[in-house]
Amino acid sequence: MTDQRVAACQEAIQGMRVIKYFGWEHHHQQRISALRDLEARGNRRILRLQALNQVVVFWLPIFAAASAVGLYAYQHSKLDAGVVFLIIALFDSLVIPLRTIPVALNGLINARLGMLRIGEYLEAEETAPPRGYSVTDITTQ
Repeated sequence: MTDQRVAACQEAIQGMRVIKYFGWEHHHQQRISALRDLEARGNRRILRLQALNQVVVFWLPIFAAASAVGLYAYQHSKLDAGVVFLIIALFDSLVIPLRTIPVALNGLINARLGMLRIGEYLEAEETAPPRGYSVTDITTQ
C-alpha cells in the first residue's frame, strides 16, 4: 500500500502544472486519500496482530508453567517445593527462545517482501535511456 501511495504522490508532484491547469486537484486528492486510508487500515491490522503476538509471547511461558504445575499436582496428588521449582526453572529457560520468535517472524516477513520487490525489479522490462542519451553514453561514464 505504501508503494502505491508514494507512486500516486510522485505522479501528482511531477504533473503539478497539468493538474493545476486542468483543475484535477480534487481527483488526485481523493485518489491519494483513498490510498492513505487503505494504508492506515493495513497498518492498524498489523499493529493489532503485533500486540496480540506480544501478549501471547509474554503470557505463554507463565501459563505453560502454571499448567504444568497444575497437571503434575492433579496426576500425583502430591506437590512439593522441589518439583515446583524444577518446573518453573525449566519453563524459565524457555522464555528467551520463545520471546525471539516474533523477531524472527518479522525478519522472515521483511526478507520475503524484499525478495518479492527485488524480483519485480529484476523481471521488469528495460526502459529506453532518457532523451538525449545513448546506451554508449551511459556505459562510458
